[in-house]
Amino acid sequence: MLVLVSGASATLDRYADRPWLGSFVQPRNGIAPGVLEQRWHERGWPWACDNDAFNESFDHGRFVRMVNRLVGRPGLLWIAVPDVVGDCSGTAHLFLEHWHQLHCWERDGQEHETPLAWVAQDGAEDHHLTEDCLGVADCVFLGGSTVWKESRAAASIAAEAKDRGRLVHMGRVNTKRRLRIAFEMECDSVDGTGASMFPEVTLANFDRWLGTLTRQPALF
Repeated sequence: MLVLVSGASATLDRYADRPWLGSFVQPRNGIAPGVLEQRWHERGWPWACDNDAFNESFDHGRFVRMVNRLVGRPGLLWIAVPDVVGDCSGTAHLFLEHWHQLHCWERDGQEHETPLAWVAQDGAEDHHLTEDCLGVADCVFLGGSTVWKESRAAASIAAEAKDRGRLVHMGRVNTKRRLRIAFEMECDSVDGTGASMFPEVTLANFDRWLGTLTRQPALF
């Protein structure tokens, strides 16, 4: 399982040899391509892109500029398609509406096939468009409320995604308890603000927690 971290470059350097380390780019980061080449491409770190919708700070212009700057670069796991927080139906429609444009992104006259994440929200297990989203998404990003994210309903979405060979990501993972839940759901990656805001403590915790989890048998 990967822990995707935004920023905290100095601390990330100290964990550069950890197999669980990845980077998380957000439209507001403004990370330059040269930094990407040095930090991720040369070291082989995987990375993914968020869309900043969770904090209601989504900026379409910034998002487009981020996509245009980063598509086609080595190590990209997925880009989270814009979502509507707490709105399963609105998110599904947005994902399917934007999929064709983002999946085949054209830059400098060249078309880039871009892996995309659908952000699953509360109620996705019963929504009529879920099958369509699962059919084309490269990753299922478990978003929505805390209660739903930890529910059997979310676990069923994750299991279906894994059966289809998709990646699964869980957002807002900052505690050992939630990390274990994500681990038991076989999530491929997680992110959390703690790793970005308090990297010294949080990354040390993740290093210890993941070591413990990988040595313990699964509960389910």
